[in-house]
Amino acid sequence: MGLKERRKREKRERHAQIMAAARKVLFKHGMSMASIKRIAQAAELGVGTLYSYFGSKEDIFIALQEEGLEMLAREIQKIAEDTEDPLTRLRKIARAYLTFSETGKDYFDILNYFLSSPGTVFEHGLKQQIDKHASQVLNILVTAIDSGKQQGVFYTTHPRRHAVILWATLHGLIQFRKMEATLLPGEDFYRLYNQAVDNFIRNLTTKSKSHKL
Repeated sequence: MGLKERRKREKRERHAQIMAAARKVLFKHGMSMASIKRIAQAAELGVGTLYSYFGSKEDIFIALQEEGLEMLAREIQKIAEDTEDPLTRLRKIARAYLTFSETGKDYFDILNYFLSSPGTVFEHGLKQQIDKHASQVLNILVTAIDSGKQQGVFYTTHPRRHAVILWATLHGLIQFRKMEATLLPGEDFYRLYNQAVDNFIRNLTTKSKSHKL
């Protein structure tokens, strides 16, 4: 391996080291106390080294969100492109989101942290950066639902609205899973999750006045 390649590899490894430390600090201390100094200590790196990769702690946490959302977007985009049947496509996308929450738990938790922390405020430009990546995921859902509409399988005048409802439903159920011992005693979570998806699809495949809302 040449010097140039080795430096690239070292840079990637250092970047991953910082990201892992940031996740650890965020969940231990919260956003307000997750300072660059604490992240540097957790990563066993100098503060100056962190600033050579990121301009601020907000930049680090946005990078974490972007990575997770990009991973999710790639996965569901592949499903959308490879699956012709609209019903199967939505079911596979829903399953992929659940899998992402399990196998990509660190990224999912980062995403959920900011969704559930209204007191966390980013500078406008950074907030737009986050929203842009989240919109990529939402737009894939919109396209999947609109495609089903064009094929005459789904009945909706508002694909985007239904896409938001689907994402919110899936995300909410996954959060409820954390309290399944008290809120869902004796329930099979996977069965409940699939039932919610089936109910959503059934609504889309049935002509109803609610689709005009």
